[in-house]
Amino acid sequence: IEPFEDGVPAYRLVNTATDGAYRIEKRIHADPARPALLQEITFTALKGAPGDHRVYALLAPHLVNAGMGNTAWVGDHKGKPVLFASGRGTCLALASSLPWRTGSAGYVGVSDGWQQLHNTGELDPACQRAENGNVALTGEIGFTASETTALLALGFGATSDEAAENAFASLKQGFEPAAKAYVERWRKWQK
Repeated sequence: IEPFEDGVPAYRLVNTATDGAYRIEKRIHADPARPALLQEITFTALKGAPGDHRVYALLAPHLVNAGMGNTAWVGDHKGKPVLFASGRGTCLALASSLPWRTGSAGYVGVSDGWQQLHNTGELDPACQRAENGNVALTGEIGFTASETTALLALGFGATSDEAAENAFASLKQGFEPAAKAYVERWRKWQK
């Protein structure tokens, strides 16, 4: 784990599987133009081909400043798949530059995506909504042999549509332009 530079709360993380099968590199920062968080993920297969691996994003929303009382669902925004959650008048939308292959919404420790993958190796297509509880969202990132980098955008808003609009606007802007503006603003603030 390392910051982009001193005084800038943006980070680069590198995780390598203990068995040496893959490496995941992430770069994370807030979008300075809208209420969204960007996470660029690069997946590298160190053993086998990229198609031999399946990569998932897991999100445990705490929109009510606690685990309980959140609602999560798998949906779409203007025909594009999105993972959504809401609680106490705030919504979030998790969008990916590579379409989600599958998605799941469940209850933490019972029917969440981690439990599904651990128990069956697959996300359960029946788990599309989890109401008023300690919920989690899981989506399989659509990495391919030629597409090994994905950008995830976690947008926030008063409605699910507003959250999705923020997420997709961040995806459209891209990681590098947002990172440049973010770092420049932090440098200015630090001075």
